[in-house]
Amino acid sequence: MIFSSMFQANATLEDDMTKSADKSTLCAEHGIWTAVPTPPPARQKPLNFSAIDAKENERILSSEKMRFAMVGCSGDPATGKKTKAVAKAIIADDDTSFFYHLGDIIYLEQGSDATTNGADTPELWNSQFYAPYTDYPKRIVSVPGNHDGKSTPITNYQDAFCAAPSKWPAPWKGNTTDKRPAMIQPYVYWRFETPLAYIVGLYSNIVNGGMLDDPTAYPHFTKGPQYQWLVAELKAIAVANRKNSPKKAVLLAVHYPPYSGAANFRVRGDPAQGPGPNAKDAPFLSVALQKAFKESSQRPDAIFSAHAHLFQRITYTFADGSVMPCLVAGCGGHSPLEVLSDRCNGKPKKLPKVPFPVVTPGSFKFPKGDSAEVEFYEDGDSDDSEFGYLKVTIKARTLSVKFIGAHSAKILDRFKLDLDSHTYQ
Repeated sequence: MIFSSMFQANATLEDDMTKSADKSTLCAEHGIWTAVPTPPPARQKPLNFSAIDAKENERILSSEKMRFAMVGCSGDPATGKKTKAVAKAIIADDDTSFFYHLGDIIYLEQGSDATTNGADTPELWNSQFYAPYTDYPKRIVSVPGNHDGKSTPITNYQDAFCAAPSKWPAPWKGNTTDKRPAMIQPYVYWRFETPLAYIVGLYSNIVNGGMLDDPTAYPHFTKGPQYQWLVAELKAIAVANRKNSPKKAVLLAVHYPPYSGAANFRVRGDPAQGPGPNAKDAPFLSVALQKAFKESSQRPDAIFSAHAHLFQRITYTFADGSVMPCLVAGCGGHSPLEVLSDRCNGKPKKLPKVPFPVVTPGSFKFPKGDSAEVEFYEDGDSDDSEFGYLKVTIKARTLSVKFIGAHSAKILDRFKLDLDSHTYQ
């Protein structure tokens, strides 16, 4: 059985035997670090929202309020029923300025561990992404998920989301469904500048637990290019926010969740459980991120992830008492919804009532005084469980997030964060 540190002392002999079995790679991602075919730009510039939707950008500036949708894991090669339901709900919610996809836009038909030369993926992009969202009138931006990275690798994602600005607003030639422009994000990891928020998007590759950089090429992860880019971006944001009045929110988007309450996260969150060369030397994703926050002296106000096909609201509390919401929203349509209590061997364990401590991967330990708890989750453990999406609102230095069910259109969870005190309202 997988336990957080809070419950380890109560483990039975049977639990210990199950825990040992859970440390296999049974449920670990089988992907090996795969380099992006094109190197990052030497001087990567952020993408300003005004460059892709000047009218909506002006509307945000005049209203001093910004709302947008977020969710990941929307692709489904078996059935598009839930994908279409979530897309329909986002489309019906006409009070969003854009949709930020949290990755796993498509899934390959060959299987979760397959890669492809790209010959079949335009068809999958059309059926799993362009068709469901063809009636969404606003722009869609994203970070790539591990399944998006298994295409050629990631070439089709770059064609669809990292096109040359000179081609704007031309569609990707692989898009035979509609005239949605190929997005002009500067790279697979990038910064999005909006009137009220900086959104830093990362690519966590296709390896178990997520990684920012190749552990073989960069045994000291702080030397890796994406890590160094992240630190530089956070430093630049900190400088800009000292000049801004009011300051902008700082949001981080990464497909793999750095924290989770899932019972299998002891394996699924540990890079050492994957098959990649030198993966055991890679840091936990949460460790790499926390190191970047400390080195840059800039923490994000919130972290948004997907990967697990469910919803979790996690509160990370720092030793100084400030909080950082960490949302896992992988409920964009890939069926079925996962069950938070399922261990690596597929057998459920009994979860305590919320709030409860997150599951710590491998040998991970929190910095002294820090902690993280699951405060709400929506998974597949009941007949009325729902897929859904996040509606994020920024206004008057307050970050408000609602988790909205696609079927019921009900607000299933919500919170408000004071962006200055970093406490809940």
